[in-house]
Amino acid sequence: MMPMKSDPGQSDCWEMSHFYGYKLNLNPVISYSSVNKVKMTHMTLIDNKEGFVSMIKVGDYGASLMEYEKNKIYGASPIPDCPQNGRGGYCHKFHKYALMSSSATYGGNGLHVMPSMAPIYSIGTIAQWNPRALYKNNEFINFKSVTEMGMRNTIFDLNPFASDYIPMHEFIENKFINVETDALGYIKDPNPAWQSILKCGEFPCTAPNQVLFDFKKNSFKGIRPDWAKSSF
Repeated sequence: MMPMKSDPGQSDCWEMSHFYGYKLNLNPVISYSSVNKVKMTHMTLIDNKEGFVSMIKVGDYGASLMEYEKNKIYGASPIPDCPQNGRGGYCHKFHKYALMSSSATYGGNGLHVMPSMAPIYSIGTIAQWNPRALYKNNEFINFKSVTEMGMRNTIFDLNPFASDYIPMHEFIENKFINVETDALGYIKDPNPAWQSILKCGEFPCTAPNQVLFDFKKNSFKGIRPDWAKSSF
């Protein structure tokens, strides 16, 4: 999704709301726009392959905010990934996650007006150093550690192209309902392919090693990780 260029009120800040995404093979909602603030609110997203995310391209050091509020994200649905053992018209076997880490960059992709092999969330430029990612009053519901096909299933995962920097993600007053022990998040190692002269020289970039998710006044209900308290 992109702001309307014809509306000057959306040149600095814009909001997306009341969209639904069910069992999609890509991000159910995604934005990569040249504004200082993006907000996603009142979304309902159910059992999708990739996580919802907003991204901003705002130059080098300018302040930016990616905000997510009052969304409901479900990790499982009654519809199988492989109905009738593959005889039901489709059979999907892949890892799933509900939320992709936010990113802010110096530049980035515009709206794809022609077919492209690169996803919208691909990053081809340096990171922006002053972004904020804020999640408030969202609900994450029914997340098992693995899918029915035996694949990884989590709430959090990282943008696979974020090699330079991943901003701190702040979670305030969110609810995690029926979340199994290994379903909270997956933090992958730096991609060895980043070890190139075009990226980080002789060692892989280290953004995945510097991830910080900060939680305040959140709560678990129902099934929760073995180590978890009811509030955190």
